[in-house]
Amino acid sequence: MIRLLIIVCFLALLTVFSLSNPSPSEMWIISKGFHISIGLLAFGLSIFFLFVGLIVGWAGEFQQRRRARRAENQIRSLEKQNSELQDKVASLQISVPNSTSNVDHEFISQDKSTLK
Repeated sequence: MIRLLIIVCFLALLTVFSLSNPSPSEMWIISKGFHISIGLLAFGLSIFFLFVGLIVGWAGEFQQRRRARRAENQIRSLEKQNSELQDKVASLQISVPNSTSNVDHEFISQDKSTLK
């Protein structure tokens, strides 16, 4: 939102500048000369580079979306692996008999008899 505000303010100042300098000046590029107003030249260049900046920003956003999509797919696959592993752990806990409690009681009673 702040970028849009800065762009609008810049374009407003540039429009005022271009309207206040309507007289043409002679310009030279290499060996070709032409007459154009300074304000119109500044306005045209700013619009051109505004579009260049928008295209570069769009390309960067496209790459960011691709990275985000790739990360999202990786998260989904990891969540799937996690749920599969949790299911395996749950099935292993169910299949193990609860015989450890008898062993503990026998071990404790043996310890008590050795202490006497």
